[in-house]
Amino acid sequence: QNFLESNGLQREFNSYWSSEDYPMKPNPNAVKKLCSKLKLETSECILIGDSDLDMQMAQEAGIGLSLAYLSGWGIKPKLYHQSKIILNWNDICCL
Repeated sequence: QNFLESNGLQREFNSYWSSEDYPMKPNPNAVKKLCSKLKLETSECILIGDSDLDMQMAQEAGIGLSLAYLSGWGIKPKLYHQSKIILNWNDICCL
């Protein structure tokens, strides 16, 4: 919630799930539970994360699109499970 607010993004998301929720990340059931809460299939959802664990969780949950957001990293991590990498929020418009 703090991240969304500090980046002026709280109006852009209907809901979110973080490591403070249960089941906790990186359990794929966390993703499934959030999608269910939104009354969506996991394949209809997008997951945005900043680590390969987030991307792997999305893949294991059956998420339709997983976006790796990397502008917060000084040294960008190696990622293997993402659909796309975004370096700036404006990159989302061009997907």
